[in-house]
Amino acid sequence: MVENSYLIIFARKFAKEHKSVIKIYDNYINDKDLICFDIDMKVNLPSSYKAKSKTDKGVKDIERVTLEFPKKFPYKAPTVYLRDDFNRNFPHINPVVDKFNPCIFEGSVDELLQQQLWMDGILDQLIDWLETSASNSLINPEQGWEPMRVDDNNGFIVYDKEFLIDKHVMKEEFTSNIFYNKTDKFLIGRVTEIKEKIDNFENSIMLCFYSEVVSDEYIPYNIKNFTDLESFAKKNNIDNFKGSVNKNLIELKNRNVGLLFVSFFIKRPYTVIGSNSDIEILNFTLELKQYKKTNQVYQNASVSILSGLNFSDTKLLQQFSGANQVTKGNEMIMQIGCGSLGSKIALHLARNGNDNFKLIDEKYFVPNNNARHALFSSSSLNSKVELLQKAMYEIGLKNIDPIFNNIFDIESFKTSSNDIIIDSTASLAVNNYLTKKQFEGRLIHTSLYNNGTIAFVGIEGKNRGVKIIDVVSLMYQKCTEDNEIAKRITDTHATYQSIGQGCGSFTTASSDATISISSAGISNLIQSKINDGFSESGKFLLGVMDENNLGMSWKTTTIQPLNVKYIKGSQDEEWEIRIFQNVLDDIKIESEKWNDLETGGILIGHISIPTQTIIITEQIEAPEDSERGKNKFYSGVKGLSEKLKFIEKSSAGMITQLGTWHSHPNSSSSPSSIDLKSKRKMYEDRNEMPTVCLVWGKNDFSVY
Repeated sequence: MVENSYLIIFARKFAKEHKSVIKIYDNYINDKDLICFDIDMKVNLPSSYKAKSKTDKGVKDIERVTLEFPKKFPYKAPTVYLRDDFNRNFPHINPVVDKFNPCIFEGSVDELLQQQLWMDGILDQLIDWLETSASNSLINPEQGWEPMRVDDNNGFIVYDKEFLIDKHVMKEEFTSNIFYNKTDKFLIGRVTEIKEKIDNFENSIMLCFYSEVVSDEYIPYNIKNFTDLESFAKKNNIDNFKGSVNKNLIELKNRNVGLLFVSFFIKRPYTVIGSNSDIEILNFTLELKQYKKTNQVYQNASVSILSGLNFSDTKLLQQFSGANQVTKGNEMIMQIGCGSLGSKIALHLARNGNDNFKLIDEKYFVPNNNARHALFSSSSLNSKVELLQKAMYEIGLKNIDPIFNNIFDIESFKTSSNDIIIDSTASLAVNNYLTKKQFEGRLIHTSLYNNGTIAFVGIEGKNRGVKIIDVVSLMYQKCTEDNEIAKRITDTHATYQSIGQGCGSFTTASSDATISISSAGISNLIQSKINDGFSESGKFLLGVMDENNLGMSWKTTTIQPLNVKYIKGSQDEEWEIRIFQNVLDDIKIESEKWNDLETGGILIGHISIPTQTIIITEQIEAPEDSERGKNKFYSGVKGLSEKLKFIEKSSAGMITQLGTWHSHPNSSSSPSSIDLKSKRKMYEDRNEMPTVCLVWGKNDFSVY
């Protein structure tokens, strides 16, 4: 079960208050030992169906939805399930195994949960999915044809899709050579036009079929045998499939083909999402079992479904150079995230002579990674950590520990005070997880913005007196003070490139050279820390690409350890309050300015619900209509709303009002009964969002 029941209570609060939720049901524990609760959502049906309360495809005006909360909540989002009998002939549905899970968001739902909207973001996407399915418009012609869902994927075929379509698609039937490696659970295949030999791979034939007739019906395919495959082919206007296979059966057997690869090139009414073509390729394997008395394939012969991945071509590939080699000690470097940025940083440091790496990444290396990753591979699919380990071994390193897993599921997270932990995942979920994780060593966060033209580096302070969540908060605080930086960091109009067909198959478009400029500078910075040691303070570094794309100019901000306090929330949960020293310095100056009169101001900063942390990044002066007296302070409102709206907009909602502060120039910092009552009202006015107030006393300060 999820240990932090407060967060489940908070999730229920968001669900109960959502505009489309009309009923919320009690919590229960399912057969996975996970907390769940159901909600009823009001779906706005098209007018022609409102009287019937249901569309012709079965979408109801009130839909019951189950929210299943994983053990890693809130770093992992709750899984959304619809009723078991919901029509499955819709696009944008995750592969169906047992329960119906709609694909409600184009990116990662885990990352969506980390945004400021939190549960509202998921519920907004869910009701949008339901209402779009009700209008039968989940396939948007402007967006393109949604690739067919694979409910039972058994492996991958890697091929040059554009080459196959351009050279062969006008033929009704054609063949290609294919090499494959098959295990009990997974198959990896590679199509090639030449009879090359790939070590440990078997050779076979891929038989391809094409029809010029447009197939515009969305039919998720769950195919188990030859009969199923024949029926599916006919539904997609491919009539010569069965006859062709049986006609060529003897020849295939003579060539010792026991596993035949079959691909259907299906013409769609629109361009297929993730491609420049209206041709969708669907891939299968067929075990060539035949009837004893006839030269025909056994109708129950086993069929498996395969996904297709594109080879990259030469125009996508780019080279990069390494740095000078500098040898340094035996400290461990833990690289979390071995993607385009993380792999370059790790390999730069490896080429400097650093050893003893722990590489953590859960993803496979797929062809599109050739465009920007530090490594390249075209022969097979391997994990990124295995490829990086191999490259490091080849240049002479000895101690490389590849961990093919995500950081959340690693049971042993052992580090020492001399270790360096580099997070290059660009994941808020990972950042929040590491914020709460207990470990030794220096954590360094690296990420890129604005198509790689802005680089951000955060370095934690000694004993984590400055945390990455503090540095990230400071970056967004800087956005409220610098319009140009705000535009380049918080502007979401980045360019994206498709890496496949289907939901979530997009990555930010940025050249290998652009990322190499950032990674080289970041690697040099880390190497200097390895050589000379870290300071006790934290660091915030921001790199900006120059106008000629020749390099980056960097600005460094030193961050002193933050002041840390703890308060109790509405459910008696503990919140960590982290205060930048400059905020306290400004409060002290403002308090002394008014001598024995009480004064105050507005606290702004970042609220992290997943980590139950509030970071106070700045205080702004009280509005001009505020009233100051010897025994009380009244905070005005003139111009405050506009100022806060500007702050929230320029920081993409990451910086917001947290509460207020006021002084007790002639007494202690303990809040009075009036102070507590005022905070309670503020908490209610803020829709019961986390709120913090500060009292600056004669000799100290307190938060509540």
